[in-house]
Amino acid sequence: MDILQTIQQKYNDLSDKEKAIANYVLQNDSSLQNMNITSLSQVTGASTSTITRFCRKMGAASYVDMKMKINSISNQFEVKQDDYFDQIYYYYNKIIDRTNKSLDKELIYEAIKKIKTAKRIYIYGLGSSGFTAEELNLRFLKMGMTARCLTNTHLMLIGSRSLTEDDLVIAISSSGATDEIVETLDICKEQGAGIISITSFADSYISEISDISLVVFSSNFADEKKFVNTQFAIIYLLDIITTILMSGEEEYEKNYEEVDEMMTKRNRHDKHNIMSKSYNIK
Repeated sequence: MDILQTIQQKYNDLSDKEKAIANYVLQNDSSLQNMNITSLSQVTGASTSTITRFCRKMGAASYVDMKMKINSISNQFEVKQDDYFDQIYYYYNKIIDRTNKSLDKELIYEAIKKIKTAKRIYIYGLGSSGFTAEELNLRFLKMGMTARCLTNTHLMLIGSRSLTEDDLVIAISSSGATDEIVETLDICKEQGAGIISITSFADSYISEISDISLVVFSSNFADEKKFVNTQFAIIYLLDIITTILMSGEEEYEKNYEEVDEMMTKRNRHDKHNIMSKSYNIK
């Protein structure tokens, strides 16, 4: 685990001043090399002594040592402030790069085994994570799996009480601390269902309660002031999982292609009907 991964892993346990340092370091790792400790103190509002303690907490002997550790792993990419194309390109490349370094391949393959052997799969997510949960559910349904997506807190709580050991729950929460998800997973655990969580924080509650926790880079650490898709790293992970699933199972791939073909024909049919009504074609 490199120092940037360590900062993200310990983020939830930091004080407010330490979080301000962490945010700046994670969002500006490539430009940190040109900044001395006094300058970092000024932009974060943390004292130089707090910064030094932060560095030591992250496994660096000093601020200079932390910069050296970061420099050895950071991608050097100069971004012009007025070039929005380069900015977004940089943010997304950073997210993918950091996610690649944080993903545990063995855990991903273990998760895929659980997905393949589960009789029923329930996918939970709220807010923007709910949209991601629906996307994953659609992919599983296209592959012919028995899957259901729940993005309503009441349905999550009610439905979780009927789960069994044959069921698998996939919980998506970037923060790993969504109250409703936490409460639901407690019930899932009591029912004996398997749990896979997808989050940005390895030390979060849902990560600890899960059988398998897949950790991605938090998009908020790319740049919280600009619009950066908070689900981007999670979608990237889902692409990896579904690609592996389809490459290893001809039945999944065949089902997926057949559903896609069926939907394409349906869309053409609907379009034809709309055009017929618009122009009174008989």
